[in-house]
Amino acid sequence: MAWWKRDYPQRPARRRHRLGTVTFGIRPARTWSTLFVHEQLEPRRFLAADASHHPASLLPVLPPQIPVSVTIVPPVSFGGESVAGASPLLSIGGIGGRRLPVAATAAPAAQTNAVSAFDGMYQGSVTITIHSVVTVGGKTVFNKDQTATNAITLKVVNGSVTIPTITGGQQSGSVSPEGVVNLKLSYSETNFGTVLKGFWEYSGRLSLTDGKVSLVDGRTTNSLQGVGGSPPFQSKVTVTGSGRWQVSGEQLAFGGKVSEAFRAKLLAVAKRLGINPNFLMAVMAFESNIDPKATNKSGATGLIQFTETTAKALGTTTEKLRGMTAEQQLDYVEKYFSMVMKQRGSSLSTLEDVYMAVLQPSAVGKPNSAVLFRKGSKEYDGNSGLDANKDGSVTKDEASARVRGKLAEGMKPGNSAVTSQPSSSR
Repeated sequence: MAWWKRDYPQRPARRRHRLGTVTFGIRPARTWSTLFVHEQLEPRRFLAADASHHPASLLPVLPPQIPVSVTIVPPVSFGGESVAGASPLLSIGGIGGRRLPVAATAAPAAQTNAVSAFDGMYQGSVTITIHSVVTVGGKTVFNKDQTATNAITLKVVNGSVTIPTITGGQQSGSVSPEGVVNLKLSYSETNFGTVLKGFWEYSGRLSLTDGKVSLVDGRTTNSLQGVGGSPPFQSKVTVTGSGRWQVSGEQLAFGGKVSEAFRAKLLAVAKRLGINPNFLMAVMAFESNIDPKATNKSGATGLIQFTETTAKALGTTTEKLRGMTAEQQLDYVEKYFSMVMKQRGSSLSTLEDVYMAVLQPSAVGKPNSAVLFRKGSKEYDGNSGLDANKDGSVTKDEASARVRGKLAEGMKPGNSAVTSQPSSSR
């Protein structure tokens, strides 16, 4: 038998009536808090309020003299849990005991051009205390505080701030050149016969130190309110909260000049290789301006200027490499550095060694004073521009100077982007 038939007997001769199940509060999905009410009243007095027999919609017309008891269960996650077509924020707000159906907002467009040092993706958490009060007919039926900590993702694109793990409502936020963050999420929903309107506000300041970004004094507040029904059986719901949030990330050199897909794959490659991703980005920026189709006059091609001999050793050709996307070509960048490290029996822990793996693999692991080329050799003639003091030799330090300059350039606002994954080495 359907639940409304069990819970809502409509025999006119009976005057004692069991209203059934009404939900309040904060709960995980598929968990119900229950409220049972018994009164000597005509069933039609309550059933008239809801043609669909949804028990929750009876809340606005409960008589104030009826005794009530409410059980609340633990809060749901709103930052670490993304449910399509649902509003996690309102669930943790304690309204209605179930997720509210809302239209999910479209994901922000992929970032391609960062305009500040803070553009990128962050990971963090929010800890907030929620205070919920429900009154029916002027009588308080629920009044409780709860504290929850949840994961959260922060995305900054061209100075605009969003929280992509939260769907529904309207998000509007920005970060100033000084790192001041202001973000507001506004909602307007109807549930249990009550119109709920409210907002969440986030504030704080992003601080950039030595390539690492963190949030200073992050604060968050919320306010959700709704009124339904008509006097004397009017219901009112109020939810307020306050707490702190924190996010962190690390700068990626030239991260603002590449796609999110490229950044994500580059970070994964760097982690597997045990190489600082900023070093890889600086070398690729110096060699090819991170252009997979870049080709020099000798025919070297791609992100790290693969020669035909090297390409064949990796199981491909320069022609095939030119036809790849930057993301696809990263597979061969990884293969190449893995091959060099295996051949040299050495890790690549410095920017100079990462560049030597491309320019002169035999110099990997040698001191920066080591001479790479001497005047009169073909190699010197092809790299004479690297001889900074014009003494007829090019040292490892001299050869790496321009790459160090590229790294500094790549970390500047407008070039770099923040990543939520820490680099594997420094």
